[in-house]
Amino acid sequence: MKSIYLTSVTLLLLTSTLFAQQAKWEFGVSAGVAPYLGDINKQIVYVPSQSGFGAQLHAKYNFKPSIALRAAAAYMTLKGDDKNFSTPDWRSKRGFSFTNTLMEGSLCLEYDILGKKRERNGNTNAKISPYLVLGAAIAFHDPKPTFNEPNIVATAVVISEDKAAIGKMTSFAIPVGAGLHYAINPKWAIGLEITSRIATSDYIDGISQAANPNKNDWYALTALSIIHKFGLKEPKADKIDMEKVFKTDNTH
Repeated sequence: MKSIYLTSVTLLLLTSTLFAQQAKWEFGVSAGVAPYLGDINKQIVYVPSQSGFGAQLHAKYNFKPSIALRAAAAYMTLKGDDKNFSTPDWRSKRGFSFTNTLMEGSLCLEYDILGKKRERNGNTNAKISPYLVLGAAIAFHDPKPTFNEPNIVATAVVISEDKAAIGKMTSFAIPVGAGLHYAINPKWAIGLEITSRIATSDYIDGISQAANPNKNDWYALTALSIIHKFGLKEPKADKIDMEKVFKTDNTH
């Protein structure tokens, strides 16, 4: 009976130790679509016709089961075209369009919504991990707008102002979003994340004075990711508990 008891408890503790392990570091590769909101988009939500391609590399350090710091580098091709919208009529008449190649560096905090609960239950490697993202980013970009000149909606004066303002540019943004990780095993996971960038510039599309200069542009990255975890650390508490079990058993 002692042997059966000892074996059962040992297996239980080994299982607890396995799930209580935390991966301190993660590395991920993401790819997906990069939608845009701005002067060539009448919608208040992202639409497929105004989306380009996006990819990202990131490295993340998990301070706690609920808090992590992530550094990332992203590449995006943004685009927009008035011709994608049939209404109102002035959009098709104006005929503005743009493309933009954007390189971005960001530093974000991730908050794992269920992290503290998993910590209390001794299960930090649960399969599903929903999380929130907030941080700061800097973007280097080169917008290339087309003003469809001579334009019957926008005047030549405001178009000239925008032409004089654009070129290779640097803009700051606030990334905010949410995601979901699914653990395949303790070392590998897949994820889905939707993160908008609230830009401090109205020239992500290269157009401001010729459209709506009172509202800055937004852009986003919606991507699937593959994540590798490493630096697993086994909690000392579980080792101590096992030593106590063996010691207790030897006293009988």
